[in-house]
Amino acid sequence: MIWLKMFSCGSTARGTATDDNGTTATAAAPAAERPPGFGPTGACPSTFRKGVIMPRIAFADLQAEFKRVLVKKGCRDDIAEISARLIAETSCDGVYSHGVNRFPRVVEYIDKGYIQVNATPTKVDGIGGFERWDGNLGLGNVNAKLAMDRAIGLAREYGLGCVALRNTNHWLRGGTYGWQ
Repeated sequence: MIWLKMFSCGSTARGTATDDNGTTATAAAPAAERPPGFGPTGACPSTFRKGVIMPRIAFADLQAEFKRVLVKKGCRDDIAEISARLIAETSCDGVYSHGVNRFPRVVEYIDKGYIQVNATPTKVDGIGGFERWDGNLGLGNVNAKLAMDRAIGLAREYGLGCVALRNTNHWLRGGTYGWQ
């Protein structure tokens, strides 16, 4: 029996696996070096506990479902695609509190009008590598990604990029934007 502390997703396993003999494989181990049962790749999220196997959902299916719900709530396809991918990646990396578990609240906030699903950030002011943007109450994870994209562009141009973003919603997993 293999115990997974995390799960596998795509071609990379994340976390550690320990069998009943105490043999452990790390997340960084290539598939060929992981023990049998360290989870098939391409599935997310799942957790194994002794005697219990949690359901696995393919990453593409998870992303497609998030996108389907966002589009049904009136979100443009391009914005829904970005948001759904970011939420699915967050869940796949094991940060369920800011991924799949947070999604019902995102939907609730859309229904209450707190989130304007088709809003995108607009530039308010800027000088050199510093800019201020208004998120216009758009989806927080999309706004944050776009703000980081802009900060990266400013850094390439000026050697430093700093973007302040106001009037946005929950960014979900903050680490996402640092990895860009």
